Amino acid sequence: MELAIPHRFVIEIGVVRPHSNKGRIMQQNRNSQRNLDRRLDIIHMVFCVLILAMAALAFINPEENMTLFPLVFFSAALLRLISGGFHVRTDFREGRIRAETVLDFVFGSTIMVIGFISAISIWKS
Repeated sequence: MELAIPHRFVIEIGVVRPHSNKGRIMQQNRNSQRNLDRRLDIIHMVFCVLILAMAALAFINPEENMTLFPLVFFSAALLRLISGGFHVRTDFREGRIRAETVLDFVFGSTIMVIGFISAISIWKS
């Protein structure tokens, strides 16, 4: 009785391995990209809920919760910078930089500066 092995498999010391790993590598790249996308989506959801909660508390009672205003700006800036970092990671794989990536860093930095100005003005008074 002979064991029929397809021609695309290679037998090495009793271990059967596929001759080409190209399909497996492409599948792993797709899965890793999906995992990164999923992580970014989860980070966006968590930060959005956090920002909404802080903004609602800050506007309900602004006198007592004035310190939340800079935290809202810092959270929004951090969210933009995380998105920019994610895009840099994916853009370098593709070998290019998109305008979206640059704008993420520009807006994140701008919002961070606004947060610092807000924090200084609140904590000085």
